[in-house]
Amino acid sequence: MGVATNQPPIGNFASLHQLIDFAMPPTVVRYEPKGMSKPAIYTFLGLASLPRFLGRGGGADGSCTSGAANPLRLLPREMVLHIAHFAYRAGYHAHWVDYGNDEEIAVAIDVTNCTNVTRLPSMDSGKTYYVEVCFAYAWWGTGLELHGLGQTFKFMLENNDEEGIPDNGHIAVLERHVGDSFLEMPSLGVDSWSYCKEPVTMSVLVDLVQGCATFGLNGLAGPCVRFPAGDTWRSGVQVVAQGFPLISPMDGDRCIVLCSTPPTPPSMLAAASHPRTVAEHLAAGSLRTPTPPVGDGINWGGVD
Repeated sequence: MGVATNQPPIGNFASLHQLIDFAMPPTVVRYEPKGMSKPAIYTFLGLASLPRFLGRGGGADGSCTSGAANPLRLLPREMVLHIAHFAYRAGYHAHWVDYGNDEEIAVAIDVTNCTNVTRLPSMDSGKTYYVEVCFAYAWWGTGLELHGLGQTFKFMLENNDEEGIPDNGHIAVLERHVGDSFLEMPSLGVDSWSYCKEPVTMSVLVDLVQGCATFGLNGLAGPCVRFPAGDTWRSGVQVVAQGFPLISPMDGDRCIVLCSTPPTPPSMLAAASHPRTVAEHLAAGSLRTPTPPVGDGINWGGVD
C-alpha cells in the first residue's frame, strides 16, 4: 500500500487543535511476510529429519521396489539447518499489530500528522526482547512507553532548560508518573538527536526475567532500570510508540516509523547486566532530576 497523499498542507490550519481534529490514521508503507508459525516449522523439520516413511510398492514389471516416500528427506542438510535457525528466531518479530493483514505484517507506517499510538506485539514473561524503532523525524515528547507495569514508564525525547537557557540541549528522559519531573539519562548525552531534522532510533531491551528495561538512543546505551515494585509486569509488557510530530518543520516530507528486531548490540547487553532501581540510579548519578531553571519561580521539589 502506498503513502497517503490526501492530506492538506500544514499552513491550512489556524491552530494546533484544528490540526489534531483533522489528524489522519497511519498508512502502511512497508509489509513483510508473516511467515510460518513455530509449530509449523517444527513439523516441517520433523518430516525432513526423521528416518521414517520409507515406502515399498510394486514396479511396472511386478518387482518390489523401495525408496524414500518422503521427499523432504532429500533436502540438503544446510537447508534444513537454515530453516532451523529461522525457527529459533521466529519467537518475536517486531511489527505494528494494528495495521497488518492475514498474510503480512506492517513494519513501516506513515504517521505524518497522526495522533494515534502504534503498538508492537505483546512480550511474554520469562523472556528477553530487543527492539528498535526508527523515527524519520522526532520532536519533544516522541518516545516509547512500556504498557503493563501498572504505572507510566516512558522513554521520551525532551529538551534541557539547564541554567535558564531555553532549549539548551536535546536529551532523553524517563517519565514514571504523569506530572512528575522527568529523570534525565546522562549516558545518552546532550544533542545526540536532532529536532525534526534527522532520523532518530530509539531502542529498548526488555528483560522479563529480571523485570527491567535498558534504553538506547542512536547507538548509545542508556541505563537499565528495574520496573516499578510489584508483579504486574509478569503478565506481559507491550511497547507503544507515540508523540509523533504534528506541526511540521519537515518541509513537506513524511514521518515514517520503522520497527525491527535486530541482534542486541554488545553495548546494550553490557548495560543490561547492571539493573538498578530508580532510587539506586539517582544515587549513582546514572539518572538525575532536572536542574531547576534560574529564576523561573517554580518549586521543583524532588523525585523519590
